[in-house]
Amino acid sequence: MSHTEETNEIHWDIVVPIFKNRVILQELGIALGIPFGMLLIVLALSTGGSFFDNQTTIFATVFFSLFLAVSFLFVLLVMGRYPISYVLDDSGISYTPQNKQKKSNRLVNTLAIAFGLLSGKPSVAGAGLLANTRQKMFLPWSKIKKIKKYPRSHTLVLYAKPAGKMGVFCTPKNYPEISAILEKRMQ
Repeated sequence: MSHTEETNEIHWDIVVPIFKNRVILQELGIALGIPFGMLLIVLALSTGGSFFDNQTTIFATVFFSLFLAVSFLFVLLVMGRYPISYVLDDSGISYTPQNKQKKSNRLVNTLAIAFGLLSGKPSVAGAGLLANTRQKMFLPWSKIKKIKKYPRSHTLVLYAKPAGKMGVFCTPKNYPEISAILEKRMQ
């Protein structure tokens, strides 16, 4: 962590363990659980109650296998870690993936856009475009309405007006300082 006195900035880099952080696991559960739950409901309703007939079982097996393959690819790409850089200054807080991660993200997002366009799946292309817009996030102090603290994982979640949130992952050493600064800014 470094302080820049002239501009009153605090910078820090952190490598977040994706599969060990409660906040990330909750978000992944929501992001994956809702679509899969909806898919199961649609499958159950569309099969007229015979959910486990041959065709539905094959579809569900293929879909689940594809999900596992994509998950495995994700784990390989990020190695279960996500390197982030934060800047906290007088105007707000921002994060951006560290350089190597930025390049990986750009590649995956570009592939998603290309695959979506070539296969005629606008939702995949849209997901790639949306992911590109989240490469860097800035949250001004005036937009933060609530802070939720997770001291054991050294994580803070900032809830913003009108809607949105940002995870702030700290080191054990800088968590108390960052938490205190954020609390002070909320007053």
